[in-house]
Amino acid sequence: RETGFVLFISLMTIFSGLALMAINVLGIISGFAFDFELGLLAQIIGILGASTLMFIVAKRFASRNLLSTIEKKPKIQAIHNALTRENFFKTLLIITLLRLSPAMPFAVTNFSIAAAGVSFKTYILGTAIGMTPRAIAVVFIGSSLSELNFTTPKDSGMLILGVLSTIAAVVLVGYFSKKALQNLTMQESN
Repeated sequence: RETGFVLFISLMTIFSGLALMAINVLGIISGFAFDFELGLLAQIIGILGASTLMFIVAKRFASRNLLSTIEKKPKIQAIHNALTRENFFKTLLIITLLRLSPAMPFAVTNFSIAAAGVSFKTYILGTAIGMTPRAIAVVFIGSSLSELNFTTPKDSGMLILGVLSTIAAVVLVGYFSKKALQNLTMQESN
């Protein structure tokens, strides 16, 4: 089990870090394979590993090109300015809000934030805070799948209700984080 745990995290780091596999799919697999507690630990470590890998790649290969691209897009420029010209806490808040939104693809967000020139400390802390609710949700769904038993209607109903509630919570958190991010970037562009 320990070997599988380490192998899973290593593969997750590589596949998600290089945008070859969706982080949410791996979270469901993690919950299914390792149950909730260990699956959540694997998911969080994998997310941080994948984020670190993409941070290194983006810093090395994309930082210069991003600056010339964002000059043409005012909304992206406002987010970039908020990420790079604000204090630690505002930058952390923006990264956290970007991470909370399930509409923001993990790999694209990794790449964009890292290429923007954000410090690694702020990047990884915002990633850990912002990705944890989503990680909890997908790992919970995966761990619930291992207990799925349609022969007991009461248990199945509770499980389905739990999964739907988790999805609803993630969508609501994403909606409110998107609104908060829009407010922050509106302030920055004014």
